[in-house]
Amino acid sequence: MSTGSDWEKRLKYSLIWVPSLNYHIEFDEAVDPYVGLGIGVSLSDYASAPKHNTLRTEWGVVPQVGVNFWQRYSLFLSAYCGGGEFGRLSLGFGLCF
Repeated sequence: MSTGSDWEKRLKYSLIWVPSLNYHIEFDEAVDPYVGLGIGVSLSDYASAPKHNTLRTEWGVVPQVGVNFWQRYSLFLSAYCGGGEFGRLSLGFGLCF
């Protein structure tokens, strides 16, 4: 994002913590689709030139859709919609415990 000849802002990293509730749609024993909604916080570090680095906390809402396979694997899509300048769209794969 550029707002001037000597001003540039970019996201260096972001740590997101989002507790969520999921509604599982009974479909099949091998396939378990779900929808969910979470509310969380993002700790983001921005690098700014010519200014120093800035660290910001941003709250947001995270809708998600996903599917669990064989009660062990999960594939999901989530969107972090919050008060910051950067939204996040995530595609993830994980193990279910």
